[in-house]
Amino acid sequence: MADVNFANLTREIENPNTDVFTISGAIFLIIAIFASLGNSFILYVVNRDPLKCFNKPTNVFNISLTMAHLFAGVIVLPFAGVLNILRGERPEIVIPPAVVKLEAFLVNFNVGAATLFLFAISTERSTAVIAPHFNKKWLTMKRAKTICYTAATSCFVFCLVLFLPGSKTFFYIVYLHAFIFLPACGILASCAARLRNFRKLARVSVINSGLPVAQLFARETRRRNSQLIYKLIVTVFTILLPVLIALFLFYALRLIEISCEGSLEKKWFIILSNVALIFLFLSSPFNPLVLYSRIVEYSRSIKHIFRK
Repeated sequence: MADVNFANLTREIENPNTDVFTISGAIFLIIAIFASLGNSFILYVVNRDPLKCFNKPTNVFNISLTMAHLFAGVIVLPFAGVLNILRGERPEIVIPPAVVKLEAFLVNFNVGAATLFLFAISTERSTAVIAPHFNKKWLTMKRAKTICYTAATSCFVFCLVLFLPGSKTFFYIVYLHAFIFLPACGILASCAARLRNFRKLARVSVINSGLPVAQLFARETRRRNSQLIYKLIVTVFTILLPVLIALFLFYALRLIEISCEGSLEKKWFIILSNVALIFLFLSSPFNPLVLYSRIVEYSRSIKHIFRK
C-alpha cells in the first residue's frame, strides 16, 4: 500500500496535471454518451417526419447543427476523452504528434462548423423578422443546403492546414477570426437587430392606434411583440450567452497558445482550455432539449411518435 501511494505521489510530482486530464477526459466521455443518444433521436424524428413539417429551409440549418452535435458525441468527444485519460493515467506514454494534430483537427473542425451553423440559424431568424418577404423568396431548400455544405466543407478543408509543418500560427490567426470571432459577433448583431425591430414595431403600433379597431389591433401587436421580446431575451441569456462566452474563451486561449511559448504546459492554461471545451460541448447534449422546447415542429413530432 505504501509503495502504491509513493508511486502516485511520484507521478503527481512529475506531472501535476494528471488529475485535470483525467477528470476532463471522464467528463468528455459522459457528455459524448448523452450527445450521441439525444441527437440520434432528433435525427430519427426528422427522418420519420410523422407530421410532414420538416421540409422547410429553416430546419436545414437546425438539422445541420444537430449533425455537428452528433459528430461531436460519436467521434470528437470520445477521441479527446480517451486521449485526456491517457495523459492523466499514463503520463509516461508519449502521444505521437500526428495523433495530437488529429485531435486538434477534430475539435477545431467541429467547433468551427457548429459556430457557422449557429450563425446561419441566427441570421436566418433575424432576416425572417426584419425582411420576411425577401427571406421567404430567397431562402429555398436548395440554397439552405448549399450554405450548410459550403460552411462544413470550407471549415473541413481549412482545418487540414493543421497537418502542414509549421502552419499552426497561420492557421489559428485565420481560423479564429473567420470561423469563431466574426460568426460570434454576427450572432450578437443579429439578436440585437431582432430586438430593435420588435421595439420599432411596438412604437409604430402605439402611433397608429387612434381608432377603436386600430387600438384593438395595436394592443394585440404590442402583446405579441412583448412575447417575442421575452422569448428572444430568454433565448439569448439561457442558450446563446453561455455558448458565446465559451467561444470567446476558446478564442482567447488559442491566441495565448500561439503567442506565449510554453503555455500548453501551464496548469492554469490546461484547466481553462478543458473548461472552455466542456462548456462548448455541453451544448451538444442540450441541443435536443432546446429543439423540443423552443421549436413547435419538433415538440409536436416527438409527441406524435410517443403517442403511437
